[in-house]
Amino acid sequence: MLHLKIEAENHCTSQTRLLIDQISQQQGRVVALEEQMKRQDQECRQLRALVQDLESKGMKKLIGDGQMPVAAVVVMACNRADYLERTIKSILKYQTSVASKYPLFITQHLDFEPVHTERPGELIAYYKIARHYKWALDQLFHKHNFSRVIILEDDMEIAADFF
Repeated sequence: MLHLKIEAENHCTSQTRLLIDQISQQQGRVVALEEQMKRQDQECRQLRALVQDLESKGMKKLIGDGQMPVAAVVVMACNRADYLERTIKSILKYQTSVASKYPLFITQHLDFEPVHTERPGELIAYYKIARHYKWALDQLFHKHNFSRVIILEDDMEIAADFF
């Protein structure tokens, strides 16, 4: 009888150690994810600063040149810094010489407020994307008074003859 109790205690001790090891592994994963989130937040802040700088330079150039733009170019971005960087480089490669005719705007989808719908699930993503597009287009058509807008997404690269 004592032998069975000792065996049971050893089994419990072994199971406890396994659980402690699993908890430690999960805590390590949580720490790694938190660090990744901090890096991504920092990338987002840097991208926002870059976008604001590009927008202010673009608007100053438009106002200074006195030229009427043909169309605004807007990049609809998500939280994909590597894609956005490639897209911006692609655009700037060909847009710089015609910047006064095609001012560049970049807008990033940020989800601060929850969306409540009668049909939850995958439809929520479409509502959020649609709301982002509506906001961006309202800004360009109504606030900045553009009559034409070219919409690009953050995973696109343009060809040399785009503009």
